[in-house]
Amino acid sequence: MSIPWPRGESWSNRLPEHATQLAKHLQAAARFVHSTPGSTVELDPVKSIIFAALNFVTKVQQAPDLIHVHDAVCAIQAQLRTGAEDSAKELAVIKEGICGLTAEAQKTAIISEEAKAAALEAAAISKATVDIAKDIKNKGIRPREGTPMSYAAAAARGAYSVQMHEQRMPPAAPTQREIIVNIKDSHTIERLRAMNPRTLKTHVNQAITQSENEHITGITIMSANQLKSGDLSIRTTTGKETQLLRQFTDDWVARVGSGSSVRNPTYGVLVHGIRVSTVDMDKQEDMRNAILQDNKPFIPNAEIKYIGWLTRRAPSKAMSSIIVEFTRPEDANKIIDEGLVWQGEMCQSERYERQCRLKQCFKCQAYGHIGTQCKAAKTCGYCALEHDSRDCPSKGDRDAPRKCAACHGAHEAWNRLCPSRKNELAKVRVAYASRPRYHAVAPATGSDTPAAVAGPPLRRTRSTRDMKTTHASARGQKRAAPEGKENEESNQRPQRPPKPSRKALEMIDLDTTTRRSTQNMDLDSDSDQ
Repeated sequence: MSIPWPRGESWSNRLPEHATQLAKHLQAAARFVHSTPGSTVELDPVKSIIFAALNFVTKVQQAPDLIHVHDAVCAIQAQLRTGAEDSAKELAVIKEGICGLTAEAQKTAIISEEAKAAALEAAAISKATVDIAKDIKNKGIRPREGTPMSYAAAAARGAYSVQMHEQRMPPAAPTQREIIVNIKDSHTIERLRAMNPRTLKTHVNQAITQSENEHITGITIMSANQLKSGDLSIRTTTGKETQLLRQFTDDWVARVGSGSSVRNPTYGVLVHGIRVSTVDMDKQEDMRNAILQDNKPFIPNAEIKYIGWLTRRAPSKAMSSIIVEFTRPEDANKIIDEGLVWQGEMCQSERYERQCRLKQCFKCQAYGHIGTQCKAAKTCGYCALEHDSRDCPSKGDRDAPRKCAACHGAHEAWNRLCPSRKNELAKVRVAYASRPRYHAVAPATGSDTPAAVAGPPLRRTRSTRDMKTTHASARGQKRAAPEGKENEESNQRPQRPPKPSRKALEMIDLDTTTRRSTQNMDLDSDSDQ
């Protein structure tokens, strides 16, 4: 059976479909030629196949080169990849910037809270100051204890009689009857720690009695307490006994235990306005000699035991305060009155009191003692867990949760907004406000007079009546007083009680302001944080 010549058909414009149709048509034509050799074919069908083939070739020639297309696609992919990497880098930079802004915002919020708390505290202090001023005004002006009464103060109080103001002698402070025995031997510390207070007191009394020193064998101490550091705090009945035990230390202190010695007391002065650039704490001897030489007119026989900065941050400031500790209270009190000369400048001074410093333990984070005296377990200041603050894994992570070991709040143990820290600071401020102006001076060895607070020299306050009499006598020397009955009657006329003048009252306020215008001690923690 013969195969017919393929019929003509409409060719597709799309290249793949056109190729498929042409292939089928040519295959059908090839089968026709193979099945009917020598047969003839009409011209029109052959012409249709030829035109279809030419049309297909034209389409193939006009089609784009696949190699160029592939290269173009690869180039586009490379550009997209580079753009994606650049976009990722830009996103990382933007993310860092956002994190930095967030941290700054958190810092700003913390600073704002601290400023708000400081403002509230300042307002409370201002209100308390106003209340105190009103109370003082309502109760009247009273002279400060331990200081002589001036004429203005006497006139304001209505004291017009001739009198000599004697310096008040307060009873001896407990610290003036206290002896600290330093103990460096650990076995002695443990042996004494095993004793109860009564046994410890008996042990110290036996050490004094066994000294066989006739000056101290009759002394019996009042109490003996062992401090957290292991040292002993011994209190006597009188200041005289304290002086004798200090004088004959070598005769009895070694009998208390091995490594025992008596701590010599020092009397600190806080000196303000010291230029940091003029101080080199590594040259203690040079500084000590310079201070003693510049202030020799005031303290010719003084001895300085220690010189140091008030705070650890002091060397980073332009001006700060230093602590100067003398071996005699009289020298310290003289500097408190006169000021301290340093490098040709007169610097304001006040009494330094250790109780006016905030103590926080860097080991257990509690207040009132320091780490070298602490027997408690370690507590972290960042997370309140049982490890050292320096070993805390979240120490450098600002976003890590915090927990205060003192108040259990969400902050570090030394945060200024901590309620426990605020309470301790309030206690320190009370101690600062109530501290005496001068160091107590111990009585002479041969006197039983209690220790007195040293102050300015005594002055004789003259009454208004005496001053008028003096003025009248002076006028009488220039002009003779008229004699007669009229003059006699005038002398017997009752006198009007004089009132204090405005200037006198202003002088009282000025004197009070001057005495109280000392700079506040910087509050500093003894923590190692």
